[in-house]
Amino acid sequence: MNQKAFWDRQAEHFQGVMETGDKSRYMHSVIDFLVEMGCLFEDSNILDIGCGTGKYAREFLKHGSRVTGIDLSGRMLEFARQNLETVGSNWSLVEGDWMAMDFKDEWIAAFDLVFASMAPAIRDRTGIERMCRASRRSCFIAKFAERRGVMKQNFREALELSPDDRFGEAISGRQIMAEIQILGFDPEIYHQDYSWERQWTVKKATDRIVSEILLSDPLQTEESLRPRVEQAAREMAGPDGMIHDKVAATALWLYWEV
Repeated sequence: MNQKAFWDRQAEHFQGVMETGDKSRYMHSVIDFLVEMGCLFEDSNILDIGCGTGKYAREFLKHGSRVTGIDLSGRMLEFARQNLETVGSNWSLVEGDWMAMDFKDEWIAAFDLVFASMAPAIRDRTGIERMCRASRRSCFIAKFAERRGVMKQNFREALELSPDDRFGEAISGRQIMAEIQILGFDPEIYHQDYSWERQWTVKKATDRIVSEILLSDPLQTEESLRPRVEQAAREMAGPDGMIHDKVAATALWLYWEV
């Protein structure tokens, strides 16, 4: 499974959890930080890389900013259009892979803030270099420094996967930090709690885990994998038929000026 197919399959889930408790509180802590750093203000021009369903872009618009959102997934952008239309018109969306798409001349030093939160689009030094080219003031990246989820750990054990299996995650926050420093920037580094609880139906949990394993292991096939994952999911479900998941995570925030 390629990245585009994977994120198209996840779009409905991301749309469904845009407003949920712990994650919403975390999102607002990011927004408050950007305001405090002076890079989110009225008429600021923001590039949101891996914008997904427009969760952050919508908040940027509420602060009077202009937003350009980029995402690989056309399905994510369909939801983003619906979400952004409710708060204004000062935005545009571009479908494409930040790492591979043509870098537009009008993007050079065009944005006050280049923003990427948990975006798989930023997966090596090239992606960071592009961020710096597009920014005239500052850049922000959020990645996981660590993440431990009960449901994924249970799937690892049930499916006899490696304890280090990342379920499709390409690069860690610490690796990103090292790449920024190699480029000659000295990012300000912050750690923020990003823990949450969630309930999954057996079907949704099965779909998510199957997709993530297929993304990270091209030798697997959905036909052979799905029955095993679904059986494991049924065994994890509680009396209410739901899988109750807890994720203990720490986000790494990297902020630097160009």
